[in-house]
Amino acid sequence: MFDQKTEKFTTFKNNPADNKTISSNFIHSIFEDENGNLLIGTYGGGLNIFDPQKKSFSHYTEKDGLPNNIINSIISDSNNNIWLSTNNGVCKLNIHKDQKILTSDSRTYNLQDGLQNKFNENSSFLGKGGWLYFGGSNGLNVFHPDSIVDNTVIPPVVITRFYLFEKPARMDTLITSKHTLNLNYKQNFFSFEFAALNYLFPDKNRYAYMMENLNDEWTYSGTRRYATYTNIDPGEYIFRVKACNNDGVWNETGIAIKITIEPPIWKTKWFIALFALLITGLIFLYIRFRTNSLVKQNVLLEDKVNLRTSELQVKNIELTKTMENLKTTQTQLVQSEKMASLGQLTAGIAHEIQNPLNFVNNFSELSVDLITELQENNSPDDQKELTETLKQNMEKINFHGKRADSIVKGMLQHSRTSTVEKQPTDINKLVEEFLNLAYHGMRSKDPGFNCKLEKHLGKDVPSIKIISQDISRVILNIFNNAFYAVDERIKSGENNYIPTVSITTESKSNQLIIKIKDNGFGVSKELKDKIFNPFFTTKPTGQGTGLGLSISYDIVVKGHAGDLTVDSIKGEFTEFTISLPL
Repeated sequence: MFDQKTEKFTTFKNNPADNKTISSNFIHSIFEDENGNLLIGTYGGGLNIFDPQKKSFSHYTEKDGLPNNIINSIISDSNNNIWLSTNNGVCKLNIHKDQKILTSDSRTYNLQDGLQNKFNENSSFLGKGGWLYFGGSNGLNVFHPDSIVDNTVIPPVVITRFYLFEKPARMDTLITSKHTLNLNYKQNFFSFEFAALNYLFPDKNRYAYMMENLNDEWTYSGTRRYATYTNIDPGEYIFRVKACNNDGVWNETGIAIKITIEPPIWKTKWFIALFALLITGLIFLYIRFRTNSLVKQNVLLEDKVNLRTSELQVKNIELTKTMENLKTTQTQLVQSEKMASLGQLTAGIAHEIQNPLNFVNNFSELSVDLITELQENNSPDDQKELTETLKQNMEKINFHGKRADSIVKGMLQHSRTSTVEKQPTDINKLVEEFLNLAYHGMRSKDPGFNCKLEKHLGKDVPSIKIISQDISRVILNIFNNAFYAVDERIKSGENNYIPTVSITTESKSNQLIIKIKDNGFGVSKELKDKIFNPFFTTKPTGQGTGLGLSISYDIVVKGHAGDLTVDSIKGEFTEFTISLPL
């Protein structure tokens, strides 16, 4: 910011410890609206609004309703609405003049509305007659804001399916026309599927549900249309569902089902009362009978009574000791289980945060070497090249530092419900990027390490909808294992050995196949059968947690409905195959 009076500049930079600073140091666009608000679009930090009086920034990100945190351009239409182009479509916003904050009536338009998803930096223009122009990686998009009509129809909400113990159940026999559901105490594991009857871009419908008397807060599940409940205690509950259409119009009334779970017969009030009366009668009869017997046979039975009393006292002492031992054992078991869970969570955190920290360390070491070389080099061209490389290293250190920060924040918020949407991804570009990333990461730790890289990337491989950060984690983990395997074989001193790591991609039988192969020592059949088990590792103690391949298997199989297999021959090769459904 330039002050014309003092002719001096003020610089604003991101400070993660202060949420009033700008959210990112990478700026794509700056725009001043009719109210004098200064809007700043960033790369990865969403939208910022600058307050010149307080010299502070307010932020608006995906958590607040933006389709993406990469803002490429900002423009105002003829009605003074603000339009943002992002890496996930365009977004229309309204800004209050007095509060200078974004309102909740924003709208997002993307590929489903006829627009492309990714747009170029600062490529937007307000043309004659109010037409808006947005340039993107797939050409030019042109539209008039007044031609957009929001869907104001409130969508009806219905229950589509009901499951008992994960098996479909007939709703007409369980859920009555009065929206009541009666279950017995054994039927306490059930699920509901629901839907909003809006057929205009139904993929944009969003849902929220809650179970009154169990939890009184709405659970916003995004586009997920089911809710599951387990081990519900007997009692009365009300299951509620509400939904909104593609333009965010909510049916706040939604649908409600009254659920009654009957207790077992021995927990009913009349049974408990009857049982207490029966026990009281039996005790009374026993006392009468026992008293009469003792009166008649007091002399004969006195010794036997004394003996029996002594035996009961001994047994009572033994039972007391047994109960104390059981309580001690129970406490130990609970503590053991807690420690086991804590150990597993700690190992998971260590494994997740290790990669970005390694990159930060490696690029820091490379930057130190570059600075030393820069100090010793007097050639302007070489200095320029070294400076550019040093800048790139600093950006990578910043990127991976933020990644480690996001991992820690994600673990602190792991109990919250979150929804990550799958995005179209170029697999060839992804695997090639992480192959180079893993290779240079290995070389940064051991500058003498060299390996032959083979790429067989299918030209006809289409883009596929995946959670790219999860799949990239899988690919990077396998590449790191491959380079570790060939490095161990190099260290064995084998003659005429050429370390090789190859990557192959292809589209086959409605599946996208990714194969990663190395010619390290391989693993035996016995170890191959255990390789995806948690905490199993072939690395020496202290060099691996044994969680990487287990986590990778869950990401591919459970998170993407794919398959992850391994093929290996001892002393020859190891090949991992990732299959993802198209």
